[in-house]
Amino acid sequence: MSIARKAIRGTFWFSGVSYITFAISLVGNMILARLLMPEDFGIFALALALNELVYILASFSFSQGVVQIQDEENVTDVAFVLSLALGVLLIILALVLSPIIAHFCSRKVAILFLILCGAGLINLLAGVYGAQLQKEFEFKSLSLVRFGASPLSMIIAVGMAFFGLGVWSLLVRSVLLSVFSFFGYRWLSSWKFKWHIDRKVFRRLFNFGCKMFFLRSLEIAYSRLDRLIIGTLSNTITLGLYHQARYLADLGNVVTAPGFFSVAFPTYAHYQNDKTRLEQSYRIVNYFLVRIMGFFLLTFALFPKEIIFLLYGQKWVKAAPALQIFCIYAFFVPIFENMKAFLMGKGQVSKAAKARLLQVASLIPLLIFGVLWKGLQGAAAATSIAMIIGILGGFYYINKSHPISFKEIHLRPLMAVALTILIYEFIKPVLNVQIKGLTSIAHIAGLNVIYALLLLIIENSALVTNIRFILSKIREKETFQLN
Repeated sequence: MSIARKAIRGTFWFSGVSYITFAISLVGNMILARLLMPEDFGIFALALALNELVYILASFSFSQGVVQIQDEENVTDVAFVLSLALGVLLIILALVLSPIIAHFCSRKVAILFLILCGAGLINLLAGVYGAQLQKEFEFKSLSLVRFGASPLSMIIAVGMAFFGLGVWSLLVRSVLLSVFSFFGYRWLSSWKFKWHIDRKVFRRLFNFGCKMFFLRSLEIAYSRLDRLIIGTLSNTITLGLYHQARYLADLGNVVTAPGFFSVAFPTYAHYQNDKTRLEQSYRIVNYFLVRIMGFFLLTFALFPKEIIFLLYGQKWVKAAPALQIFCIYAFFVPIFENMKAFLMGKGQVSKAAKARLLQVASLIPLLIFGVLWKGLQGAAAATSIAMIIGILGGFYYINKSHPISFKEIHLRPLMAVALTILIYEFIKPVLNVQIKGLTSIAHIAGLNVIYALLLLIIENSALVTNIRFILSKIREKETFQLN
């Protein structure tokens, strides 16, 4: 089977399974919320937060090095040893911290924290097996493990909650998810640990891990600094409205990430030494990403109040102005993530980190100015501008060696977006838009249909050609070649 066919089929597998497991998790969490007490969730949330703080130190991402380093046979063995050593060190750190946690929190929180840290070690090792499956483009196997592990762990947790086991049902769900993933990936992976530890590979992988640690640290800073600055300079109401608006703005990335990033990264890594196919892969992913995100851009730009009302209710409608501004951020987030995957796949992690550093460095002064000047809307504008700055940085690093046509990838869908907005503004007085459930849904759906039709007209044969390419690769076993 060709790499193109594996990648495209993998996108469908990842996307389909992710949406199904998301729905199952949503229903499961609703049931758990009815079976458990708020105190149970609070205790578990505290233990989980402490665990996540410790596992920031696991951001070396040695498992991703397995995917990126394609020319070393023993890289998986080295990644396994490094991940095992890192996990053991973190458990030792957890043992040192647990008496302090027991003193300041409670003994139960400390026990939960320790067990979660142990599960984190299993998760690190599962990641190595999963990375090997990614490297071999075994996306069906990866998807099947996720499809089995997530619902099964949720069912067991619901059963335990039903029989009155409280917070331990939440713990067991997290632990079983790691355990099922580990054994599932191990069973389906063709790789077996052989103790082949090469010093050269060790140094190369450790160097990759250090760069990834820097990148991950910047990403944590980027995802947390905005809340910290807003909470310090403004009030909790503004912070709450901002948080919910940004959560919605990130949904486009949540929707596209399983199918695009999880498949794109190993594809870029596989073709890192084949410039033509690497550029073709990047172009086709960007082509569809930009067009898909046009739907989110339009929806958030024109119907922010309706979206907020439908999902959160009337009391959250004050977040609508922020969501409207976030339409720009929502459009660019998946595009930036694809840029990052491209640079990581080529082994240029430092360039991806520089692009993220540009975002963080610009976000701080922009947020301070934005919050003090315009409050909620200023904060949303600052975050969106920082994202654009990061995009420009990523575009600069990629375009130096892999020039990509802006006109082909971005211009036509943006024209379709602009025309759709003009049409909407023209017919808006006739529609008499109000914040109503079914009416709002009909207006949003109709607007997106107009965008799709305009896109088809403006693209002429290009859109049809690329869709046909995707369909042909699903059915056939041809070499990777785009029209």
